[in-house]
Amino acid sequence: CFTPGSVNSTLRIFKNSLPPLITTSGSISAFVACAGTASAPQTISVTGDYLSSNITLTAPTNFEISLTSGSGYSASLTLTPTSGSVSATTIYIRTKSTASGTLSGNLTLAATCTTTQSIALSGTVNAVTAISAHPTTTAQSVCQGTALTALSVTASGTSLTYQWYSNTTASTTGSTLITGATSAS
Repeated sequence: CFTPGSVNSTLRIFKNSLPPLITTSGSISAFVACAGTASAPQTISVTGDYLSSNITLTAPTNFEISLTSGSGYSASLTLTPTSGSVSATTIYIRTKSTASGTLSGNLTLAATCTTTQSIALSGTVNAVTAISAHPTTTAQSVCQGTALTALSVTASGTSLTYQWYSNTTASTTGSTLITGATSAS
């Protein structure tokens, strides 16, 4: 690699060979996870040819990468070439369990004298829904013409929706949807 005007540059001439190359394949869709939990991993495949150095992969903030789906996740990893080549290697990518909110950044892949590859990553980490007050499951005895005690639920989370059901037991199994009953009380 040679950068004119830089100090300690190395000039490499590729006689009768091709320049180093990093290739990626696969597509990544937006990640979705719940707060406190890493997302499900997605994968890309990485290959390298004519390399004189390792390929270094670096994940953006709030993401992590691994060579296996279930463990070994970190912010960066290294692929070591054999005779100048890295055979097709699966890279697992996921959001960190400590991430929150809307996420974005670039996964980078670099090696000496190659064009750095960037893969855009994005995702959303949703707050966990917490139900802090439940309707009573105690049966109410009501005389005809008198009002029922109102039922309500208190919940917090992201993009909550409500739907009430009628049932003779404390279960949604065998219940009847109450049309229009879509608010917290």
